[in-house]
Amino acid sequence: MEKRQSKWQRWKYPLILAAAFLVTAGLSVPRGYVYGSTTDWFSQHAALAETIRTACLEQKTLLPEYLELGGGSNGFLFSYYGYLRPDILLGCLFADVPMLYLVTAYMLAGYLASVILFYCLLREEEIPEFLAFWGSMLFLFAACFFQTHRQVMFINYMPFLLAALLMIRRKKYGWVCIFLSLVYCNSFYYAVSVLAAAGWYWYRQEGRSFLGNYIRTAAVSTGLTAALL
Repeated sequence: MEKRQSKWQRWKYPLILAAAFLVTAGLSVPRGYVYGSTTDWFSQHAALAETIRTACLEQKTLLPEYLELGGGSNGFLFSYYGYLRPDILLGCLFADVPMLYLVTAYMLAGYLASVILFYCLLREEEIPEFLAFWGSMLFLFAACFFQTHRQVMFINYMPFLLAALLMIRRKKYGWVCIFLSLVYCNSFYYAVSVLAAAGWYWYRQEGRSFLGNYIRTAAVSTGLTAALL
């Protein structure tokens, strides 16, 4: 009985956060509508994801050089919308599923993961559970949630940044490299700012001795996504 109570105490706040997220996401979608705005989300981000997925399948590559946009364009002009993005890669595996639904699921799952990871990061910083919970609730209802149905690239990198910070805290540097690479695949425009944030956090954790590991991790993570960067 004591073991069950301790497990409930451990997972109580993450479960409440997940429930709050699901309720909030459900209430934000009127009956008969899909998640996402009719401007940038539907006409731009979801449409471009569909275009990139189609180009990947037709050209049999994950980095298509040509997109049928505006009469034909160099594909890399639009690569910042999501070349190598996990949801588009998943879309290549499930070609019959509209990208609108995959992008929606990916954004919601990513933001839920961000909320839980934010809570875990606060707990790693030895912040009491109750305060970490309410800090995560503030994060849940911040403007980031509004952006989940507006601008894909402004928010989809966040769970990987938070996961990278958590791995820095736990000194699992191989995972830091992987999560930083996933940030670039989602929104390589944020590569410089994410590396700066990770470096600052790393320095706060380890002092000047962080520099060697940081440089190696940054170099390998950018090398893994050199086709984009």
